[in-house]
Amino acid sequence: MPREVVVTAFFTPIEGKQDELVEVLASVIPDVHGEPGCQYYALHDAGDGKLALIEKWDSQQALEVHQRAEPIKRLNAKAQGLLQEPPNVTVMNALPHGHSDKGSL
Repeated sequence: MPREVVVTAFFTPIEGKQDELVEVLASVIPDVHGEPGCQYYALHDAGDGKLALIEKWDSQQALEVHQRAEPIKRLNAKAQGLLQEPPNVTVMNALPHGHSDKGSL
């Protein structure tokens, strides 16, 4: 059975470009929500100037399809000139503990 994966992707905007980057990231969210295997894809302000996308996918395979999909191609093209550095992306597998509703995403 495929294992669900959780992803954090941190984006560091160039000074003064955070609002533009939010618009770019937000513009792909509705399309990503419609991708097969997407359980969760939400944008957050990390509070230190960075933006974070927190994602949950049905499987590694669904994530890999997402990474090659049109919305991500659009995001990458539109984010040119808005980022200080490439996004910091971490892919994780849950290790659930405690209450089933609170022990994993």
